[in-house]
Parts: sequence; structure tokens; C-alpha cells
Amino acid sequence: MVTRASRTRTWSTWMGKVEPAGDIETISTELVLADMQTLEKAIPRLEKEVRGKKTEPVVLETAQAALKVLEEGTLLSAGAEAAGIDAEVLKTFQAHDHQAFYLRVQHGRRRDERRGPPGRAA
Repeated sequence: MVTRASRTRTWSTWMGKVEPAGDIETISTELVLADMQTLEKAIPRLEKEVRGKKTEPVVLETAQAALKVLEEGTLLSAGAEAAGIDAEVLKTFQAHDHQAFYLRVQHGRRRDERRGPPGRAA
């Protein structure tokens, strides 16, 4: 996970200040919650598919184990290996935490530091 803190007049953080560590914590929480929601929706479907022999039981077991990791507040990228979760099976759920992403966090200048559009006086 990457955050970039820089000052610019076109972007600002939602909290109005540059705090990469806090941003990472917030993003991690959002990823955990999004992945929990994905798995909570998938597990009932997987249970039916396992009963109907359309899906291997290991897929359901992986989803349940991943949900337990997330319920502890741990990102799957940080806790899956320790929990013995098969990364290849986990990829099939398209968990948000396992998708490559880049977050750019910028901080806008104070009002008195802002300039007008290029070519125009402030």
C-alpha cells in the first residue's frame, strides 16, 4: 500500500491534513470491511454449490477461514498465510485487499497560498 503526501492546490485530503499513517489505517479498515461484505455474500452461495457438488469444499472452507481473518481486523494480505489460507483459492473471490492498487493522497494548500489558474493573477 502506498500513500503519497504532497501539497497541491487541486487536491486535499478528506481530513484536511497530511497524515499518511492515519490514511493507511483508514484504507486498511475500508478494505477489511469491503472484503468481509464480499465473503458474507459469497458464503451462502458457496454452501449451496458445495451441497449441489458444483464447487469443491475447499473453496467454501477458504472463504470461511478468510472471513475469520477479516473479523479479527486483519488484512488478508497480512493474515492469510498465517491462517493457512490457499492464496490461489483466495484469488477467486476477488478480494479488494488482493487487488493491486495505488492511492495517492495529496494535501491542498492553505487558502492564502492558493493561486488562480495558470496564466491568471491570483
